Amino acid sequence: MTFRFSSLFVCSLTLTALITHLAGEITFQKIADNSTLLPDSSRGFKGFWSTSLRGDTVAFSAEEFPGKNIPELTHYYVQQAGKWSEMAVNSQPLAPGHQLGILLDTPLLIRADGSVIFEALDYAPVAGISTSFLAKWQNGSFSKFFDEADVSALLQDDGMHWFSNPAQLTEDGRIIRQMTLDHPETHLSETVLVQKKDDELSILAKSDDLPSNFLPGQILLEWSAFRDGLVYSKLTNNTQTYRLQNSEAIEIGTAGNSFPGIEGPIFMITSFKSSQRLIVMSAVHQLGGNNQAYGFYGWSGGHWFTIAEDGMEAPGGGVYDDLFANPVIASLDNDSFVFEGLTSLGVQRAFLYHQGVVTPILTTGQVIDGSPLSSFSIFDHSLSGSRMVFTASFASGAQRAVYVADLSSLMTDTSRQVPVNIEVAAGSKINLTAADSRDGYTYYLHRSTDLKDWSIVDQKTAASGGLLFEREVKAADGDRAFFRIEEVKR
Repeated sequence: MTFRFSSLFVCSLTLTALITHLAGEITFQKIADNSTLLPDSSRGFKGFWSTSLRGDTVAFSAEEFPGKNIPELTHYYVQQAGKWSEMAVNSQPLAPGHQLGILLDTPLLIRADGSVIFEALDYAPVAGISTSFLAKWQNGSFSKFFDEADVSALLQDDGMHWFSNPAQLTEDGRIIRQMTLDHPETHLSETVLVQKKDDELSILAKSDDLPSNFLPGQILLEWSAFRDGLVYSKLTNNTQTYRLQNSEAIEIGTAGNSFPGIEGPIFMITSFKSSQRLIVMSAVHQLGGNNQAYGFYGWSGGHWFTIAEDGMEAPGGGVYDDLFANPVIASLDNDSFVFEGLTSLGVQRAFLYHQGVVTPILTTGQVIDGSPLSSFSIFDHSLSGSRMVFTASFASGAQRAVYVADLSSLMTDTSRQVPVNIEVAAGSKINLTAADSRDGYTYYLHRSTDLKDWSIVDQKTAASGGLLFEREVKAADGDRAFFRIEEVKR
């Protein structure tokens, strides 16, 4: 085991551990631990909870060691380019008679402009009432982002309503939150997804209006938003799953029936993660007889495939033994996915999925900074590019820390751009073909109007007979549109 030193503003000394895998090296950079002093304080951190990462910005919630006559408090912290800032602290005053309540496990959503969005509570101690709202921290300033009253004004609806499911952040910077509405006159419920980017609050989708044959009273069960699209399932006897992009919805599977590419029916869906390139679903897979398996399954190029499932051989030894222990504790960024799981060897492990390859990246008992790892946690939005943030406990939990792992050596990019042939078809349609497509590979069709901002508008898996993208040229394409085709091995 070797260590090298690097300077960081967090503490006087930061150790970077170097761990060697057959596939490459992973380096671990300590962000904070129990010995790190809070900014402008002589007190230290007691424990760490929800963590997130984007670029060089790390955000997390933490409890502090109380001093004499000082109550234990929970904080939200952010570190940007080595500089610490406290975003919020439990019980800080809001309006007169109101205090801030902090939720330890809420996702911390870091946007490209450096702002951090998170859920908090507006608590009125005298009345004993608390309401949920989304808060915004940016450049040292704390403010309300939006709350249930803002959504009620937007919907112009006086019925019973409440926030449900955590907020999500899309690649293009939108914050999306689910609201459940109860209509007393019909005794039916409706799901509404609201979105905010910059200062504009708007409706992304209503379950009653989604193009997927929702019936009155059927609500969204699980969903995940990405740039230009949405993945969702509806609550029925057979949970149907759809992928919606640019107002066009396709059914990609039905629980209790089939998800093409997965042998045997999916019994229950527990969560989705999605990007333009990849959908990851955690679900219960019905095997023969009464046997069930828990696993993670991917969708890309028009078909499903298994990433990891209980009973499968796990990279690094043993077999996956309990992937359902925490199915939503996973993180997806673009084309890469990290998840936790137990194995038959009795150890907790974290794995990286990248372009068809699963690699172990963390395991209990692994030595980091001279101490064996006893447990760790990965939260939503923990993966950013080739770096991942996580919380770690050592020596049976007595020592706790936040680390960032550099996974770049495991993320060899095997994608390539392929030559494109374009043929003008009837009317306003064009046919685009890949000149040298290979069977079984996934192909993404990218579109741009300026050769700078590219968006994936279609994806397919090549089969015998070649690869064909059919596209209708629309007014949205303007006077010109550029297309390119990317090949990825899944």
